Amino acid sequence: GVEAIDILLAYKRSLANLHSINMSIIGEKISNHIPDYKMAALLGNLLDNAIENCQNLELDNKWIQVIIRKVGEISLIKITNPYFQIPQCVNGRLATSKENKQIHGIGSRSVQETVKQYGGTITYEYTDGKFCVVVSFFN
Repeated sequence: GVEAIDILLAYKRSLANLHSINMSIIGEKISNHIPDYKMAALLGNLLDNAIENCQNLELDNKWIQVIIRKVGEISLIKITNPYFQIPQCVNGRLATSKENKQIHGIGSRSVQETVKQYGGTITYEYTDGKFCVVVSFFN
């Protein structure tokens, strides 16, 4: 229901398809108090990470599930994908697994800053080979 977000999701789905990744999206319009460009940047960074994590997996295990919903006064973004190695956290933040740590991880920091700026929470879970990030904003 938000043009910028709809365009972004369509683009990321087509990008995923180029890498033989099946992306399912369940979405509805959520929080109005976050500018569209901030929400697009947040979603874009989260989806880039999920797509990158799936690229090196076996063909039959390439999938991403995106859920964007409003539940009562809470706006939720949940992205789940398979993950081939357990993610590392440093000081409560997800750490990049890439070689040059100085130039990587900027997207994750941007997501965390946006979540903090708009009074939200972000949680990460890794269970049974699935990585899940949940961002919640309270309206």
